[in-house]
Amino acid sequence: MCAELRRTERDPANELYDCACNLLADAGDLRRAAARHGSDAALAATLGCLQSVLGELAATYRLLRQTSSNRLVHEPEGFARRFDAAAARLEQARAASDDARAFVGPLLADPPRIGSRPHRGGASGARPSEHAND
Repeated sequence: MCAELRRTERDPANELYDCACNLLADAGDLRRAAARHGSDAALAATLGCLQSVLGELAATYRLLRQTSSNRLVHEPEGFARRFDAAAARLEQARAASDDARAFVGPLLADPPRIGSRPHRGGASGARPSEHAND
């Protein structure tokens, strides 16, 4: 993991790529965990973590732009714009995740119980059992 990499002196390029590979593997694990029955109890907290991850990724794109720009003698046209656009889209995704968490969080704090939805039967709205003795 990247935390382990920070404790040792490593080539920065290899460390960067290894961290990106770990992130990809962790994203796959996250997707699989989200698909498991019962994972919904951690939905709001997970959305909060994902929101933070998206913010970190946006900051990483900005740093990658700066790092790669320092390496170039002449920055080609559109170079900065592409990195900035990616960072901006990640920030938009972060804001959307925040919105989803703000909306879903209160709903999940007191979720409706299965079978508690009102039944809509016929024109009168009465349940079938209410007409059983008619």
